[in-house]
Amino acid sequence: MSAADGDILVSLNEHHNPTNQFIREIRRRMSQEFPDIQYWFPPADIVAQILNFGLPAPIDVQVQGLDKRANFAFASRLMDQLRTIPGLVDLRIQEPNTVPQLDIKVDRTKASLLGLQEQNVANSVLGALAGSQQVVPTFG
Repeated sequence: MSAADGDILVSLNEHHNPTNQFIREIRRRMSQEFPDIQYWFPPADIVAQILNFGLPAPIDVQVQGLDKRANFAFASRLMDQLRTIPGLVDLRIQEPNTVPQLDIKVDRTKASLLGLQEQNVANSVLGALAGSQQVVPTFG
């Protein structure tokens, strides 16, 4: 998930058509009108959520390894193969690897001369990036 993610909650009127009809139509139109947007439909009812053991989908494949690029490439190839299985929908990679990154290198010797440790630097960066400076500035 990222800051660009959004949730849309839809409430249907009583005696509406079957929910799956709406979902199929939304999927069809989204892929036609917004081909670059990823979307998915999590389980709406508590029973399905419990049957999924708290996972976001009934099938949850996890790829782990030290090389994030290789992991992403493998997960993408696997997802392409999974798309050929009838009935599977809303396939997605939960953690995108295209988000901006900030790499900070701390010279421990120089930092120690100021009485700082890497934890101090990490806390300052976290406070600056996680704060809502548009509304209330964060000063650390």
